[in-house]
Amino acid sequence: MELNDYGILSVLPPLLAIILALKTRQVYISLVVGIWLGWMVISRWNILDGTIATMEGFVEVFRSPGNTRTIMFSALVGALLILIQYSGGVKGFTLGIEKLLLKIEKKREGKSRVVVELIALATGVLLFIETSISSLTVGTLYRPVFDRLKIPREKLAYIPIPVRLQVPS
Repeated sequence: MELNDYGILSVLPPLLAIILALKTRQVYISLVVGIWLGWMVISRWNILDGTIATMEGFVEVFRSPGNTRTIMFSALVGALLILIQYSGGVKGFTLGIEKLLLKIEKKREGKSRVVVELIALATGVLLFIETSISSLTVGTLYRPVFDRLKIPREKLAYIPIPVRLQVPS
């Protein structure tokens, strides 16, 4: 086997990570196992070398202050979303949206689906901090409403989110 010519073996780590994530619903553990398998393939199935290379790879990612800030920020926002969800904040938000929808349905029959999608878009724009964080927030808040109105969840992923403009220096 030539250097960097792993053929079909290069498909195994992501495939294993995806299957594990779907089966166990433990995304982080599945990703770690997939990364470990990738390093095992690169180290020619040497368990010790593969495990050490995996740990060194994680350390290398955290050497960059930008990577560390991004990972920490994403983890903190995720923890905040889970806290809001478990404390009943999402349920309260959903009830507020449903009251608004009842008022709209009384005035105009059949417009609630469009209104919810527009409100979700406005929420994504107003809460915009970073692209993936905005998507996570809007998805967490509006998933129950979309489910109740039988709007496909996939539409939440396609709600346009503003892109930061790069100003040339």
